[in-house]
Amino acid sequence: MRYQYPFREPWSVTLPYGVKGAAWKAGFHSGLDLVSRAAGGDGAVRPVAPGTVIRAQTGHASYGNYVTLRHPDGMLSLYAHLDTLAVRAGDAVDYDSRLGTEGATGNVTGRHLHLELHRGEYLYPSPVDPEAFLEEMAQTEVEEADAYAREAVDWALAQGILRGDGGSIRLKDPITRQDAVVLLHRLSRLDEG
Repeated sequence: MRYQYPFREPWSVTLPYGVKGAAWKAGFHSGLDLVSRAAGGDGAVRPVAPGTVIRAQTGHASYGNYVTLRHPDGMLSLYAHLDTLAVRAGDAVDYDSRLGTEGATGNVTGRHLHLELHRGEYLYPSPVDPEAFLEEMAQTEVEEADAYAREAVDWALAQGILRGDGGSIRLKDPITRQDAVVLLHRLSRLDEG
């Protein structure tokens, strides 16, 4: 399963997992704090992976307004301190769904998103470092193209639609709108050539 960070660029980490301090009941920071708006982003919080909303709560003393998702691989993700919620319990979400917007609800000193990841069930404090997990999943998500996709890539290379050897193509590589438009434009010109 592919995992992603919960903000579109730009965003930045303001407090990593594991920082020691008396400000936290566990004695250390049990999640990853990120900001979007302060970094120039739109503040929209998206899921780290597709899943189902199992909790969408407002007014929690510590987490403020927060959302918890269960993912098909058994992981849970928790998004805390949200200003607004855009989902309800039972909703199915994908990579582009909007969960809410970063905020300053609950026990906070400023606007940010607190992200926690849990294996199987919620357990405070979480033993999962979200940043390390997301980085590891980004490195291990390599699924080679199937035979049909490989044949299509070889054809596109031979036709001059793609450049390079195509060796890095993966079945689930995302493409941008620009990539799609360029591909469609090149395909439309095949009849002219």
